[in-house]
Amino acid sequence: MFCPKCGAKIDDANANYCPKCGARLKEGPSVGVFDATTSGESSARTHGAQNVNRANDLGRLYVIGGLLNILFPGLGRLYLGDIGIGVAELLLAFIGIGYIWSLVDGVILLISNVD
Repeated sequence: MFCPKCGAKIDDANANYCPKCGARLKEGPSVGVFDATTSGESSARTHGAQNVNRANDLGRLYVIGGLLNILFPGLGRLYLGDIGIGVAELLLAFIGIGYIWSLVDGVILLISNVD
């Protein structure tokens, strides 16, 4: 089975959501713990919660990368395998710009679908 949104191969035939992008694979009532859209809540309120267990191609969780990036400039991107961005954030942290960049980047990793 393949994800209709990102095209990733999905080994689990009973999967309800794509492990790569989080797209819903099956129609019908909500079965996910974090999917509250059927209860009337807006999708903006549940947007970040749906991405809590989202992983990149290396199987590393974005939530861990985001937290590491906020606490230690560049380390979250290095963890996620984005070596160039991670090293740039780390080197620029010595003059202050990298820390701000890393802080914003960490928040973006936590709340959005940016890969």
